[in-house]
Amino acid sequence: MWKSITKARGLDADVQTKACVSEDERKRLNPPLPKQFFGNAVYDSSAQTSASEIINSPLEFTADLIHKSIAKVDDKVDDNFIRSAIDFFELRKKRLGPERDNDGIDVMPVSWMNFPIQNFHFWNG
Repeated sequence: MWKSITKARGLDADVQTKACVSEDERKRLNPPLPKQFFGNAVYDSSAQTSASEIINSPLEFTADLIHKSIAKVDDKVDDNFIRSAIDFFELRKKRLGPERDNDGIDVMPVSWMNFPIQNFHFWNG
């Protein structure tokens, strides 16, 4: 997907492009959030490289970039890190407003494969 989007955008070869993957952080909090928790508890890992590298490299190159970015987050994210990030984003929101800038993100795939929406009751009839 990242390669196709980069090609379609027609970026110059040296332009940096970024893919971001959100990771579920419920289990990393102490105490962990319950599985039924309905809200954001994610941290984003990102991989970045030039448009030419994404377009001209094999799929394994791109997969490795993403894998390494996730592994880097896995190595550093714990309860203290998450709580510190929450404080940082709350202060940033007060300073900049509620809108989230995309921080140069070009691709951010999302999967709801394990999202148990069939178990939620919204009580609206």
